[in-house]
Amino acid sequence: MTMPHEPAVLLVHGAWHGAWCWEELRPELRMLGVDTLVMDLPSTGNAEQGLYADARALRVTVDALDRPVVVLAHGYGGIVVSEGLAGAANVVHLVYAASPLLAEGEKRCAVPLGDGRLVMPPEDAAQVLYGDLAPDEVVRAVSRLRPHSHRAFTEVPTRAAWRDIPSTLVLGGSDRSMPDELVRRSTARATAVRTVPGGAALFYSAPVELAELVHDVVREAEAREGCVAGLA
Repeated sequence: MTMPHEPAVLLVHGAWHGAWCWEELRPELRMLGVDTLVMDLPSTGNAEQGLYADARALRVTVDALDRPVVVLAHGYGGIVVSEGLAGAANVVHLVYAASPLLAEGEKRCAVPLGDGRLVMPPEDAAQVLYGDLAPDEVVRAVSRLRPHSHRAFTEVPTRAAWRDIPSTLVLGGSDRSMPDELVRRSTARATAVRTVPGGAALFYSAPVELAELVHDVVREAEAREGCVAGLA
């Protein structure tokens, strides 16, 4: 079977969120002719699952796709992507939106406090995550956040998919959710770095700009895959 050359975009949410958080980005990508897929990470609301379980679930999802894939991850989702997609033959680009590019054995700068099983959404989520949104949007987003597995924050990465797969780090112009040192390291590791207006939750604060950026990545990947196929 010949694999279609047009990449699909798989959206991977961050901690405390779910597939619902892409509700404004997906229509923007659809209008640009980009197919999207979403998934819910097992560690959301489940203390028995962590980073490794999330990475396995992601890899199963990606391996089942018979076409090239661009993966867009937000926040913690980028750590899952780095862990789970090393060596994934059909992944043509990784987009880390307000998300760190961690190396093997590298821990997050801080682990949120919890009871050892579940970590509740940050008390200041309204400001840290959604500070640039309208008040009614903030209330709606915060109401949908769920506890996240503590294991997801403490299990240490063993792989770094960005070493072998082209990557783009997307930073929000007003986002301060990642420490400066982590931003510096991630910037040095990414193939490309782009900045768009908005805070930490770029899928809400800058859906149009983020969609256009992802569309550019998809078109570049499609051209690259088409050239490769043409030489085969």
